[in-house]
Amino acid sequence: MVHGDLHSRNIVIDAQHRVSGVIDWGDVHIGDPAIDLSLVYSFLPSCARAEFFLFMEMSVSGQKH
Repeated sequence: MVHGDLHSRNIVIDAQHRVSGVIDWGDVHIGDPAIDLSLVYSFLPSCARAEFFLFMEMSVSGQKH
């Protein structure tokens, strides 16, 4: 299941600057999870993208961070 419209305007941040929720689930569907990774390109600075994807790759493969 993917959100389908995940971007910074649909993420709720609390007073401590932590993600506390995700809103606007009108486009939710069964699909490729890569769809929701578009948030990385719209929200993270370009210098942080490679580190994010390395972290994700290590997480999926079970390697320690």
